Amino acid sequence: MIKHAFQPKLEEDAITDDYIRVRVRSLQEMETEIYDQLLKKFDNNKTIVANKLGISRTTLWKKIKEVP
Repeated sequence: MIKHAFQPKLEEDAITDDYIRVRVRSLQEMETEIYDQLLKKFDNNKTIVANKLGISRTTLWKKIKEVP
């Protein structure tokens, strides 16, 4: 059997077995990371980011506001 060469840093909420190590993240964490990356890429222009995501500016604003 081939073991994966890439082994991410383990955190408390990581799932491990002999072959795969994965950090478990919530959907909200992943969405927040995407919003942050896109906002940074497009100089915090929410209109462009919303268009790229295929959502309205209002929806993007609400999603960003939801973040704890």
